[in-house]
Amino acid sequence: MRITSYCAELDPSLVNLPMPAASFGLTESGQQLAGLLVFINDVHTVEQAAQGLLVTSGFYWNQNDASRRFAERFRAEMGRPAAKPQAAVYAAVRHWLNAVAGTGSVSGEATTKAMMTAGLLNSADRPQSRTLPR
Repeated sequence: MRITSYCAELDPSLVNLPMPAASFGLTESGQQLAGLLVFINDVHTVEQAAQGLLVTSGFYWNQNDASRRFAERFRAEMGRPAAKPQAAVYAAVRHWLNAVAGTGSVSGEATTKAMMTAGLLNSADRPQSRTLPR
């Protein structure tokens, strides 16, 4: 029987959880850790202790060509890899800027209408949804 331990936490100590789990032998006893709020830079922080860790994420830098291009630009500018928060902000700002360019206005009403009509794009420029729920 495989047991998975889930952990969703906003506390920075999340990066410390795989290390004690490994030292107590949880992963060797068949349990698998699943981090529901883990970023790629967290995985790099704990390195070996993160072996076998299941991670959920809406963004991964090596997901496709578009995400790799974004990650390369981000790393060149910031000197570190992009994680989901940076990709989400980039996608949101770009979505708004496209609406401003399309309407020629920064009016909240005009840009909101344009953004709802366009649907959502993720950081890889793929449609997520055609309309927003009301």
